[in-house]
Amino acid sequence: MTTIDEPRHLSPAPLEPPASRPGPLGRLGVWVADHVRLTSVVWLLVIVGDAFAPRVETELSGAGWQADGVRLGHRRPSFA
Repeated sequence: MTTIDEPRHLSPAPLEPPASRPGPLGRLGVWVADHVRLTSVVWLLVIVGDAFAPRVETELSGAGWQADGVRLGHRRPSFA
């Protein structure tokens, strides 16, 4: 009995996009997905901190932190 070798047909290569590194936003997304607990804690701190921001602003404005009459983007006269 003899066997006949049949030609081997290679299957076509799967259609995959070329391997490329994700951009900065993609890397951030991957990092956030890998660090879900830390990301949740940071967002919780931001939300809690935002709740206290108006109170802190009013507390500091009466303690000499408020600069009345100062216009942003204008230089003070130089006395030197």
